Amino acid sequence: ERLKKANKRISPAQLDQWLLENSPPDLKLTPTQALTARAEAAQVSTDNYREFLAFRLSWQNYLQSTLTEKNIDKHFSNQKARFDGTRFQVEHIWLPAPPGKAAARQAAHQQLADMRDQIVAGKMSMLEAGQTLIDPQASAEARQDAVKSFEPLWITGSGPLMPKIIDHVLKTKPGSVTEPFDSATAVRLVRVIKVEPGNRSAQDAQDDVRRHMLIFLLDYLAEKSADELPLVWRDK
Repeated sequence: ERLKKANKRISPAQLDQWLLENSPPDLKLTPTQALTARAEAAQVSTDNYREFLAFRLSWQNYLQSTLTEKNIDKHFSNQKARFDGTRFQVEHIWLPAPPGKAAARQAAHQQLADMRDQIVAGKMSMLEAGQTLIDPQASAEARQDAVKSFEPLWITGSGPLMPKIIDHVLKTKPGSVTEPFDSATAVRLVRVIKVEPGNRSAQDAQDDVRRHMLIFLLDYLAEKSADELPLVWRDK
């Protein structure tokens, strides 16, 4: 539906034409026959296969019109530090918080917010804060690994931390600590220690830029679709 509104959903006539052009010419199949053969091979109904094919071709149209050289250059310019090889030295601590567990997330937010106040006031380091989060019942090896995970590390806009964390790093000045923020499985806190500018060009970084744009587009379409067709049951 979002692709249709963006005028990128292919028409039934275009779908039929694709079926004709991508079927063995010697069989001389009609679009309906070609669709039926493909659906039977995939062991799904013809209606489901038509919908799947329409989405796939529409998505290709959308990407071809969006992932242009002009848009890639613009995306690079808008988030240059993400793609130009800039390095960030960061410290990162977190509390597990399962999705859907609102009370657990709220408690984790409050605990990390209190720790942040101590860190900003100079009363506690990020490493010391992280060490208080380690399960004392864990094995010695697990506790040692946890301590290592809280130590400073160097990252770039393309890794090794997840994009959600990098989003917050990009918005944080050196020496500053983020507010607690959510990811899919935890509530997190990040301190940016140092930033070293990069020098990659848009041309050099185009694969990373294109990959990030693709993820952004998928998230955008999913979010818009969820707004119009909520996935969570709501009682009337």
